[in-house]
Order: sequence, then structure tokens, then C-alpha cells
Amino acid sequence: MHSERIYKAFLATVVSEGVFSEEEMSRGLPVMPGPQAKDISLGKRLDIRTPWLMRVSGKGGRDASGQWHCGWHNVSLLEHVASVARGAVVLAERDLEAAGESQARTFPARLARILAVGFLHDADKMLGIGRDHPLAAEDIASLADRYRVGAFLAQFDAQASPGWLLSMIDKAEVSRAGRIAQDGAPLSNPDANDALYVRIADRMDGCFLKDGASAAVAVLQEFDGFRTKILQEGWRVLTLNQPQFPFLLDALQVALSRACSEITRFPPLAEVHRDGCLVVAVPEQAGLSIVDRGLELVARSFRSHPRIDVNTRLAVDLLEGRAGVDDLVELSADDKTWRKLLSFRTDLAYGPDAPGTILARELAGLGLAIGWPDLAKVPGASVSPHLIQEDEGQAGIFQKAAALAAALRCKAPKNKVLARKTLTDAARETMLLERLADAGMEFDGALSQVKDAMSRHVGLALVTAAAAEGDTGLDDKVFGHEGLIETWLNGNGAFAGINSRIGDTAKAHLDPVANMVRASLSEAFMAGDESAALRCHFTAQPVGEEQQYRALNEGVYGLKVSAFSGRQGRPENFRSAKSGTWLSPLARAEHHLRFRKNKAGGREAAVPLTVVSPAVSGLFASLSLGNGTDITEISTYELRKVDIKKINISFSAFDSFRKRVLIGRFETQETKFSETLELVLRFVDAAIRTGRTIHVFQGLPHEVRDRVYFDALPPEIERGLGKRGFRIEELPSLRATLRTWSQIAQTNGLGPSLAARVMDPSTRASALCEAVTKVERMDRSELVPLRADLLNQAQDLIMTEMKDSPLVRYARAMTGYQRSFIAKDSQNVRERGMRLALEALDTVAQLGTTDRETMISAIIASLQNVADRESDKKFTKPGPDEPATGDALNRAAEIFADEIWPGVFKHRLPDSRTRAAAIGIYRVAFDRAHQLRASGESVFPF
Repeated sequence: MHSERIYKAFLATVVSEGVFSEEEMSRGLPVMPGPQAKDISLGKRLDIRTPWLMRVSGKGGRDASGQWHCGWHNVSLLEHVASVARGAVVLAERDLEAAGESQARTFPARLARILAVGFLHDADKMLGIGRDHPLAAEDIASLADRYRVGAFLAQFDAQASPGWLLSMIDKAEVSRAGRIAQDGAPLSNPDANDALYVRIADRMDGCFLKDGASAAVAVLQEFDGFRTKILQEGWRVLTLNQPQFPFLLDALQVALSRACSEITRFPPLAEVHRDGCLVVAVPEQAGLSIVDRGLELVARSFRSHPRIDVNTRLAVDLLEGRAGVDDLVELSADDKTWRKLLSFRTDLAYGPDAPGTILARELAGLGLAIGWPDLAKVPGASVSPHLIQEDEGQAGIFQKAAALAAALRCKAPKNKVLARKTLTDAARETMLLERLADAGMEFDGALSQVKDAMSRHVGLALVTAAAAEGDTGLDDKVFGHEGLIETWLNGNGAFAGINSRIGDTAKAHLDPVANMVRASLSEAFMAGDESAALRCHFTAQPVGEEQQYRALNEGVYGLKVSAFSGRQGRPENFRSAKSGTWLSPLARAEHHLRFRKNKAGGREAAVPLTVVSPAVSGLFASLSLGNGTDITEISTYELRKVDIKKINISFSAFDSFRKRVLIGRFETQETKFSETLELVLRFVDAAIRTGRTIHVFQGLPHEVRDRVYFDALPPEIERGLGKRGFRIEELPSLRATLRTWSQIAQTNGLGPSLAARVMDPSTRASALCEAVTKVERMDRSELVPLRADLLNQAQDLIMTEMKDSPLVRYARAMTGYQRSFIAKDSQNVRERGMRLALEALDTVAQLGTTDRETMISAIIASLQNVADRESDKKFTKPGPDEPATGDALNRAAEIFADEIWPGVFKHRLPDSRTRAAAIGIYRVAFDRAHQLRASGESVFPF
């Protein structure tokens, strides 16, 4: 497949070196502190920044008027352009191949240029300009240079001038179609038609993100710009809406994707497991075969992991679990294992005419260069060959050879009845030789005459694996999922397989899964025994008492809590202490997978959360992932680590394009308010760092189109945030807000209560001002950034929402009296206006009168007495258009008596919390008013 090779080169050059370059990682961000940058350059610290294209919406962002495109799933610009690039190159390869245009020497270069256009088709978004803004060739040249597009094309001897790319983009982008760029290059008919692959891929990706895979397929079927009809011969959209079974859907997605690649040579048109629904679009003709093969692969998830045992006499045995050919290849990757499996007798390996030397010559002719170790350094009866060229392709051949050697040399069952039904190693060797003969290869001469079966089998395995590398037919016949090794392992009608002696632990789980998948695809109702008295706690399907599942006995993670022990139908009651959880076969399969994924268990008392983060999404999303079934799992705790020495699983945002990654599957709801805040912040951090969607559900998942979403936030947090879902561009400010709240909640002297009042819009301003005052009194250097943040927020609120409030107007009036105030003055001086007014209020209240004139006189007298005591304090003269000092003081006292006393204090002496809030607001407003005066702005009249 040319498209897979080209897309991998695109990832390695354009994405890794261009999109993830230092320039793009730092674009639009503050300069990184020197110590952090130094630690990153020395390899001591992980760089967790995300590049520019991951911080901008590709779909689901804002329109020209600032409104969100809420109808689309919100994905980053990098995700969108990568999906369009993948889609365009795969569609082009399949269509052009069917049209007979794939034999040309320049075909890979042609595909590479199509992919480059797909990547750059949203050039205006990359440049941050509007869709109606005209693009110039120099704009395209700057983007091509930023993202190393030229270096990528050069790998395929392809060239594309900025003018040509501009014309292709204008041809591909519907909203720009029909324009003739002033500095664009004329397009030939083939080039103009090639641009249509990008157009349809862009259209399909948009439909997929808005209306689902079926809509994308419908657009593909109606498109009239293809050269052939091969892409329109029919697609089948497999949809499994089963939100109760996230682990099962994960396993099915990987299996169906791999099955599609094996059978059709191309990955699924679209695949995503999101919000409890799995969608996979595959060719119609191969649909049933893909499902059958996918179920075979899923069975591996339920079986015990197999193990290859090679004893001291180098006899091979398979233990613990049923193995498939994929298991053997995977197990053979271990260095010690493949060395044992490819052991060759020492006396046959050395010498000019020795079988080992002849084997090395034959393999060299097949493109596999091997050598034998220095005999003096490897005393013993056997040696293992080594690769002369250490690269991924050669290592893969060695792995497959070791797997074939394991299947050839595996011991017969000890049970005599089974042994008679199972092929001997000699019979397996004969079958393999027949396959080689069918492929036009002869394994004869000195190697075939070697009497030592182990060495002969190793030589045969190496020759077969090397020959299969360049022969797809031979590779399928030996290493395919219906090939020779798989037949030896599982048998056929004529003989039993090597696995026959191992019980199939997967059957009990696989049968109900297969029934569910086939029923869902045919839209059939799964009938159960409605007369059964019990119901599954997860699916409500009828179950019998024999299906009771005891979590304590089997140690299944989170079962008791996720079933909610108090819900209707559980056996507990006030007369009985008996407990149990009823599980349908499907729910049991799901929890079996959960347990295998997390054998360490979790906190049984904590309520589990379902974290949804699609491992892959977009057109032909698994194009670069190969046929592996592994899924990398990483917790949100791990994603926060930056010290290289403390990191257990290395992860970068680029890894999302190279492998399937699941994030935070085993999170639990925290009980403490401050811990819940930290948990929410952790999820937002994870979404920003990984450039991925994060949805968190306490109940069953349901479709959500936001980038980050929480369905069960504590009311204080939800009220503070104002909503549950957020888009990409909102995440940085969301993270900053959550960090501030979390720090308030966790700081001694502030605490959760103050944090909750900061969150509440009705008390936010006063709580922020109070927090500023408290933090300043703490006088701790580590809290300086927090104070600055709180002060900025408080001043912003005062200048917008509270600019006409009595407390703010009183503070502005007091600046006309305390004109000598400077930033270095103590807190007492800065808060004097409000503190002395409150003392005066207490005094007149003790005298039994709070009439207006008495209150005004008391406030003025209190402030003037302090001014007289501090005679060395010089009061500056009023500026132009500013009131006289005495007038300002009189007006301030009037505002207190006429507005603060009846309006803020409700004619009652304020309690301690109200006093603290009033002093805090006054203090921040007073500081802000002096800043405005210093900058030349007027704070009067008041």
C-alpha cells in the first residue's frame, strides 16, 4: 500500500519535525522559564506543550460572528487536516489503481502531492485569517516552509510550487472554488481532477463529524468526480450503541479495524468509539467476513495469555492459553525467546561448506543478511544467528521466522488420544515444503539433508520468512489468519490442532458477544427468558439464579459499586444479609475485560467514572497503526508528570498519530471538594496536553460534541463554570480558572469555603477581594503569582460588573482625599477609608443613633483625626478637574451614609464576614482607582 508508506513519511517529517517543532510548540505561548527550557534540552524534563495546530479548532470552532459551530464534534485543526490528508491519499490510490494509473513510476510522487494539498487545504485557518481573505502564493510558501512540506515531497521525488499548491487548494476548497488566484499556477486536467480527492475527503470528514459515518458514506456514494466506480460499490456502517460496555467496544474496534485491513488491504473508511457508541464503516462485500474475523480476534481478549516455553534441551511447548499466529509472532519479539527458537547446532553452523554458511548465502539472496557469532565466545551445543542489518523490516522477518520455528517444533500433547489426532513435527514440515513448492521455491541441497531436526526447522523457517517478505501470496498461506500456522494451532476436519489440549476459556464470553454484534448489525431484538425472576443490574436482561456473579470470589474491579448496592432487585433486605450482583453473559464479558485490564483493582468505596477519549477518529484513522491489537493505557496522573525519572509511560501528543491510546479509564469520583476540583483540573490538563477529546460520565455515556465535558460536576463547580461542555479555544482560560480555584481550596488560611464563594457568580467579586487581602497578609513568596491572578480578576470585575456599586464609588471618592497614597504604603493605610468608617459606624450605633448627619460627621471626624496624628503625611494637591480634598471627604462620607448603610448593610451592623468582604472590595477598588489616576485617567466625578 503506497498510501500507508506515504502517510508514515508525512507523520515523520511534516507532523513530527514541522508541526511539533519548537517554533510551533511555542507559538502564541509565553516564553518558557529558563530553568525549564534547560531541563528539557538536557533531557531531564518532558516538554508537555502542544503545537499551534492542536490549539485551534478545525471543526466545531467559532464562526465569523463569534458563535460556536455546536453541530460539529469539536476537533483540532491538526486532527481535521490529517484526516483529510489520509482520506484523500487512500481514496486516490484506490481509484487510480482501479483506473490502471498506478503502474507509473511517478505514482508515489503523485499521491504525495495529493496528500500535501490535503494537509494545506485549510491554509487560511493555519494562518489565522478569514475564509473570505484572499490567499497568496507567498502565504502557501511560508506554510510549506513552516511545516517542512518540501522535505516530505522530496522523499518521493515530488515537487510542488507554492503557486501550484495555491491553485490546487482553491480547486479543492468548496468555499474558494471558482476563484483564480492572481499568482496561482495553471492546472492540468489530471491535476484538477486530483484536487477533487481532497474536496471529497474534506466534505466527508465534515459530514462524519456532524452527522456520522452514514452521512459521510452517502456523500461518497453521490460524488461524481471519481475516475472509476470502485469506491462506490457499497459500504456497510457497523454501529454498536452499547454504552454499558466501553471495554468490550474498545476490543471490538481494534479487532474489526484489523480484520478490515487484513481482508481488504485498507483500514476502515471511518472508525470511532465515542460516548458509548462504536461505528466502523467497511466495504459492503467484505462486511460479514470482517465481522467473523473480528470476533476471532476479540476472542484473544478473553483467553489466558499464552506462553512459549523452551526448556534446557530446546524443546518447544505452548502453555497457559490458546495461541494464534499473531500471539506467536508477538511472543517471538522477546530477545531471549527468539534466540532459543532459532537455535542451530554449533557443529553445523561454521565452515565454508557447513549448512549454516549455505543458509546465510541463501538468505542473502532473499534479502536477509545474517551472521553467526564468534565461535570462541559461544561455547556450547548451539548458537543463534544475528542480523547484520539492524532495521525494523529485518527484525520483523526474524520474528516471523521464530514464530514459524515454534509452530514446527512444538511438542505433541502428552495425552495419547490427542497425540494421535495431532500432526507430528515431520508432518508439519512436509506441509510447509508443499507450500514452498507451490510458491516456486525448493528447499533442497545441503540444508534439506541436515539430520538434526531442530537445525533443519530453523533453516526452513528463516528461508520461508525471508521469501514471504516479498511474496504476499506465500505470506498469507503461511502467516495469514487462515494460513498454515493457524491451521496447525487450531486444526481442521482432518486433524486436531496444537491448541486442542488447552480448554477454550473464551467461548463462554465470546458467544454472547457474537450474538450481540450480529443482532445489532441486523437490528434484531435479543430475546431472553422473560419468565426469569431476576434482571441484570447493567442491561436489565433476564437472568437465572445460576448466573449470580460474586465479585468477592472473582475479584472483579468495581463491580459492587458500579451495580449500586441499594438499587431495586438486589437481594439485600432488612431480614437478610445475603448479597449478590446479577450479571447477564454480556455484562460478565465486559467485567472480565475490566478485571484483566486492571488486576490491581481499585477503591471499592469510590464511585467509578467513565472517561471517554476516542483512541482514533477521522477518515482511514488506523492507516498508520499497522495490524497491532495493543492499546496503550495512561492515567491522568501519569500525564501530569514532567520529570523524566518519574515517568512510567512515555507519552507525547504525537503518539496519538502512531498508536491507540486510552486515557484515564479507571478514574473515580473524589469525595472531598478540593480533591474533586483537582480531578476536574486533571482532566482539562489531559485534554490540552494530549490534544484529545475528554468526556467524563458518572452515569451512562451519551453523545456530546464538546471537546471537554463533565456530566456530574458538584453544583458549586458547575455554577462557577456556567456550563458542562467546553471547546478547544476555551480550554486555556478554563485551566487557569480551575487552577486558581484549586489553589484557593488547598491553601491554609483560604480553604474550600472561600473557593466556593469565588466560584459563585453572586459572591465572586467580594470573595476575590477578600482572598486578595488574606493572601497579601500571609506574605509568602510562593503565593505571589496567586495574589497577582486574584487581583487581576477582582479588578476586572470591579471595572465591569461592579463599577457603579456603592463600595466602589466610595473607594473612588476616598482617592480624592488620600491622594498621597503610594504602592509601598501598608495595608492599614490602604484599607483606612473603610476601616475607620466601620469604626465610626460602631461608635454611633453604641450611642443609639444612626441618623445620616451623625454618621457623616463621625466618619469625617475619624478620618481627619488620623490625618492630624500623621502630620508628616503630605496630602498632594488636587489635579485639574479634581475636587478639593475636603469636598472629596465629604462626598465619600455621604456615599457611605446614603448608599452603603441602607443598601449594602441593610441598616444593620455588618457581621465579620460582611466586614471582611466590604474591606476587601474597598481595598481592591481603592488600589485600582489610584492606578487609573497614575496613568492619567480620571476617577471623578463620583
